[in-house]
Amino acid sequence: MNKFKRYLSIFYILSRNSLSRDISFRFSFFMSIFGGFCYVALNFFIIFFLTQRVSLFGWTQKEMFVLLGSFYILTYAMFLFFWRGFINLIRGIRDGTFDYYLTRPVDSQFLISAVGGGIHNLLALIFGIFVVFYGVNLLQINLSLFQIIAWAFAIIVSVVACYSYVLLLITLNFKYGYIEEVLDLGFSFQNASKYPLDAFTKLPIYLLLFTLPFSALTTIPTHILIDTIFPTQMFVLFIGGSILFIILVRLIWLRSLKSYTSSS
Repeated sequence: MNKFKRYLSIFYILSRNSLSRDISFRFSFFMSIFGGFCYVALNFFIIFFLTQRVSLFGWTQKEMFVLLGSFYILTYAMFLFFWRGFINLIRGIRDGTFDYYLTRPVDSQFLISAVGGGIHNLLALIFGIFVVFYGVNLLQINLSLFQIIAWAFAIIVSVVACYSYVLLLITLNFKYGYIEEVLDLGFSFQNASKYPLDAFTKLPIYLLLFTLPFSALTTIPTHILIDTIFPTQMFVLFIGGSILFIILVRLIWLRSLKSYTSSS
């Protein structure tokens, strides 16, 4: 418990410093809020107008709102908690400042992950929650407490699994040197979570390996809310597979550190 409190206090301090730094550059701060608003509004209205008269991949407009809200939550939780840390990690590997994290008496993976993001990401995440329950309200679904808890748990697991995947790509820098493009690659794959699993059924198998895992991160939590019968088997397989993947990436991270040399 003392260790947990210690790590929680470190996360609080790092997040507070990150927020203070963002607010100190006021023009950049307001532009980031405006840019985030434009992005979420653009995606919302694209789905709104596309689904006015036709279903999208067999999904109705109301169901797509729930999926889109889950996508917002996944994307902006990644930006809020991890993305700045990913950028700092890649830069640190390039210039050798990652050595600093390795000398601290705190787990290095936690330190590079707990940097914190801007408040505009938090606002977009909250908007995502609003969109999810806006769609649920349109579908006139009476959610049980169990469904809400299961959905929230699945979303948290989705965020950590997505984080683990991007971290797995970044560990390539330990062995092969500075590869900045892996972060853009991870973000490109993450965009697949904007669409349901049904959208990728006709893709070649080599593309399914990259699109289906990300699409599942939002599709399965959405099914928890919109299905009349709780998708027990789907839920168990998703949670179990995601947790195994998260543990695997953690082990790969620890092993990959052995390949790290200053300024890889």
